[in-house]
Amino acid sequence: MDIPVSWLRTCETPAELQERITEEAAAGAGPPEPGHATAEAGPPVTAAADGGAGDRYAPFPLTDLQQAYLVAKDPQLGDDTIGCHVYREFEVAGLDVAALQDAWHRVVRHHDMLRAVITPDGRQRVQEPESVEQAPLAVGGIAAAPEVRTRLSHRRYAPGDWPMHTVEVSHDPGGRSLVHLSIDVLLTDGHGLGVILDDWWRCYRDPAHEPAAPALTVRDCVLDLAAQQRTPAHRAHLDHWTERLAGLPDGPPVTGDPVRGPVVRTALDGRVGRAQWQAIGRLAADWEVSPTALVLTVFAEAFSRQRHAGPLSLVLTTNHRSRLPAEAEDLVGPFTSSLVLPLPNTLDDPLREAARDVHRRLWEGLDHAAVSGVSALRALRAEDRTAPVPSARRVHEPARNRPARRDGFAGDVTFAMSQTSGVALDHQMWERDGELRIRWDVVTGRFAPGEADDLFAGFLNSLHALSDRPAGHRAMNELQQAYFVPRAITPPGEWDGCQVYHSFDVDDLDPQRLATAWQRLIAAYDVLRTVVTHDGRLAVSPHVPDHVAVPVQDLTGADDRRGTSGRPAAAHGRPGVPAGQGPALGPEGHPPVRPRHRPPHDRPDRARRRQHPLPRTRALPSLRRARRRDRHTRPPYRVRGRAEGTPRHPPATGAARPLAPAGRGAAPRTRRGARRP
Repeated sequence: MDIPVSWLRTCETPAELQERITEEAAAGAGPPEPGHATAEAGPPVTAAADGGAGDRYAPFPLTDLQQAYLVAKDPQLGDDTIGCHVYREFEVAGLDVAALQDAWHRVVRHHDMLRAVITPDGRQRVQEPESVEQAPLAVGGIAAAPEVRTRLSHRRYAPGDWPMHTVEVSHDPGGRSLVHLSIDVLLTDGHGLGVILDDWWRCYRDPAHEPAAPALTVRDCVLDLAAQQRTPAHRAHLDHWTERLAGLPDGPPVTGDPVRGPVVRTALDGRVGRAQWQAIGRLAADWEVSPTALVLTVFAEAFSRQRHAGPLSLVLTTNHRSRLPAEAEDLVGPFTSSLVLPLPNTLDDPLREAARDVHRRLWEGLDHAAVSGVSALRALRAEDRTAPVPSARRVHEPARNRPARRDGFAGDVTFAMSQTSGVALDHQMWERDGELRIRWDVVTGRFAPGEADDLFAGFLNSLHALSDRPAGHRAMNELQQAYFVPRAITPPGEWDGCQVYHSFDVDDLDPQRLATAWQRLIAAYDVLRTVVTHDGRLAVSPHVPDHVAVPVQDLTGADDRRGTSGRPAAAHGRPGVPAGQGPALGPEGHPPVRPRHRPPHDRPDRARRRQHPLPRTRALPSLRRARRRDRHTRPPYRVRGRAEGTPRHPPATGAARPLAPAGRGAAPRTRRGARRP
């Protein structure tokens, strides 16, 4: 039975949903019965829908997203010609290379799209299994694994190439070998990639195993999805998006120059532990939002707090499998879709209200997800050629991705990367073993040095700062009120309120030890767990994060003025932390570490202090010691910090503490000085 997604949002219990279905059915507008054709779903899909069995190998059209990937491969449109590509690397103990090769060849024979080619007229065609000759797997030593990763993780497949996938092995006889898989996303969605890995594992473990023959073909399903686009319901969805995307804001801005030449991406990995992820789920339930919507809000605000306070657009990855029969579950096919999600500036609202607004917009978008973001933007530009097309960041939340088998290849993945032309940051998240796993695939050249690491650390720290435990409240003192009022009634500007910045050098700094020490300080001082609410109170969270991310930027050999002077100096005078946000200390609430080497006598920090005068404050003991060091010796690490709302003298015992961290996550690039643990 097909029902609108919005019914799931408005009906809180199964009983309410059943009542809604009964009411709509009685009024003659209820959802269709299984197997009946509808304007929304189109005619039922049957094998070889428009011909005999031979049509399985006849050309058929590309989906709209496949068309976008194909166009992006054109070298005349820019240097980022990857289209869309994924790379997986997994370990296998005691690998039998011959069995792995035989299993892969059987998987290729079974799944049509692994034998698909792009035709010269811009369509796709499945080759018959007997007509393709599969090459043996390339096998090298384990020492060659880094070179293989570098080469295959950025592999580009030209239109017309076959195969559009590559498998190589870095073999360690008697040890754990690495298997490298590169595949063009023209062939499959994320769910289909899970099917490939599962079938490959089964065939490897059991030489006699043959995957079950599918009841449908990929060609049948793609033609059915194309037929659904010719229905009145699809036209109504398209009209919704044309109106909804009018005046579409751009994506979060990137500060780096456009990359010239080959585009290289870097993977940033993180996780939220089981206990914290469960706490986030409880908080989301209490706020009547989905955990996805809450994480999405934190993601969007990580950019807004750091660099861009205003409306922005994100591109979310969705999937068309929900519009196909259940028999398509084990098909490998190109059923990925997208959803353009414009978001307002939510920084002026408490996080609870911001998350509810994002939740509502997300569910509204999913209610019209039959139209992909590509089709929606095409329709928008068809009506108005001047309409902007956002350079949006892509958020990939693989809700329909196949759960990874704990004993299969998918469960042994040790490195992964995805690439999409024109996407500077690809955010992906999924659940595994009760944890939330997160990966950002970043074009680092589109960001200032270290900026992507700062953003990622701020995002992770914001998630770890969330808590479903109620905060305690207390009033501000008079000095804090004086800082708060101008910021509450005037637009954000440089040097809001009172801000203090410190930087100091530490010999042989251990970043992990620094993070642990900072975490202990958060537990010891509630000022580091305090935010200023929108109504002018101090909210103290009882929650101590179980993880602190400290971004580390390697500036060895870098231009010092850009790496250590320019960006931090620009951070000194950033707008203050919005009400309801925190921490107000450290980058994203924590101290950044910047290892680097500089020549003797190079002390640009003194010039910066003259250019950016700060409120007078007592020097920390660690700073006094740092200033007494030999001025002719430059240690390899520098820790920078800036604190917001810190008065010249500490408040009296029992008085309210100054503007400080944390219940809402990351602050604008605020930095707190720290001494070596």
